[in-house]
Amino acid sequence: MTGDETIDAAEARQLLEVPPEQLEALVDQGVITPIDDGSGRLRYSRAEVMAARLMGG
Repeated sequence: MTGDETIDAAEARQLLEVPPEQLEALVDQGVITPIDDGSGRLRYSRAEVMAARLMGG
């Protein structure tokens, strides 16, 4: 995912229009893979989030 823009959980939830629990479910299902930003915060690939949105995330 080198070069891919990452977004935080709040933005991912906003783009997907889902509550935190649903974002966690998408991660558990392997639809979206969280990325550790090195400071303990998880980020998400914008491309993966948008793909999940197109799939009905």
